[in-house]
Amino acid sequence: ADGGPAATPHAAETRPTTPTEQQQQPPPDGPQPGHHKRVTRIDKAWRAYKRVNQIFREHVVEAYNEGDLVWIHGFQLALLPAFVSRRLTVAKLGLFLHTPFPSSEIFRTLSMRSELLRGILSADQVGFHLFEYARHFLTTCRRLLGVRYFFDARGPVINVDGRDVVISCIHAGVEPGDLADVASTPAGVRAVVRLRGELGLEADDDPTSFDPDDVSGKQRTRVIAG
Repeated sequence: ADGGPAATPHAAETRPTTPTEQQQQPPPDGPQPGHHKRVTRIDKAWRAYKRVNQIFREHVVEAYNEGDLVWIHGFQLALLPAFVSRRLTVAKLGLFLHTPFPSSEIFRTLSMRSELLRGILSADQVGFHLFEYARHFLTTCRRLLGVRYFFDARGPVINVDGRDVVISCIHAGVEPGDLADVASTPAGVRAVVRLRGELGLEADDDPTSFDPDDVSGKQRTRVIAG
């Protein structure tokens, strides 16, 4: 009657939706009818990665004796601390990462980021070559998991559910002079004698060169795992 255009019922519901608005809509929960998750190459690689860590766990559990320190090396075994701690609740676990740790901006692009971080944080001590790598790890844990860290005499420490995880920055390599000084102390001499006995070495044998076939199966397992 007023000569203006007739109002369109539910105009807000029928207006075109731009691609940007579509991208902002959260995905529906749960699988949709006729929709099946495609197993990607990354999915297969992640399953294989987890399986390798599980295999190492079985060997660690088999070789472990009460009081042993389990020292894990490499990002290839980032889940191993979590797997081992569930089976050996009192074991002391150390993890040393020999490669640079990425910034949080890069690490957050991984779909399995939380599981990897929690696997690493299941260790009692995590080592890096440089503080730059450790700083990236600390920042990533704070931003992605919301955990806090502080500094004390031990260095950077992350509090994870009331448990302290010590972060260490240790350069690669050893100091031969320091090792010789320790080996020459009474406690060092006793330790050398004990190790020679465990490995079946004579007094004049070179402890850095021995035939694994001359070591029993149990001893060989402990040498490899240790």
